[in-house]
Amino acid sequence: INLKPARLNKTPRSDKEAYLNKSKIPGPADILFLVRKNPSSIGGIQRLTTSVINAVSGLYNTDTLSWNGPEWAVPLYFPSFYWKSLKHDAQLIHCDDAVTGLLGARIKNKTDKRVIATLHGLDIILPIEWYQKQIKAGLGKLDKVICLSHATARQAELRGVEPYRIEIIPAAAESS
Repeated sequence: INLKPARLNKTPRSDKEAYLNKSKIPGPADILFLVRKNPSSIGGIQRLTTSVINAVSGLYNTDTLSWNGPEWAVPLYFPSFYWKSLKHDAQLIHCDDAVTGLLGARIKNKTDKRVIATLHGLDIILPIEWYQKQIKAGLGKLDKVICLSHATARQAELRGVEPYRIEIIPAAAESS
């Protein structure tokens, strides 16, 4: 997935200010993150997602759609995420897990936007029959699937994701 980093402002007021402001030119987001849970204090997936967003935001213009509500309300926020994503200018959408990846598959069907998802493990093997049917039908449509382990990558392959669409990027250890 090729995106050019945000261009540097050619006339920063000072080197320190340019560093602090990342010297990005304001404009539409290059990448839209779909995040199911926030803030980063909840758990490993949320902390990892927050770290990725923070790091990528230093290089690209980004925007985030996040849901902080209860899990039972998934049917309520999915339509909102879907319509906002379709209308958004970003040409790359990053889904934070397999659940938002299912939404990403629908966005991919409707637009020419590139869509990727990060799979963590339990989010792909959840043993609910209707969910597994959706996983098998949807994740293979994404442009890329980032798996945090070889075991997760194998599970993605078993659910129809072609190996060339899979990137294995293990999460780094976090110091306390």
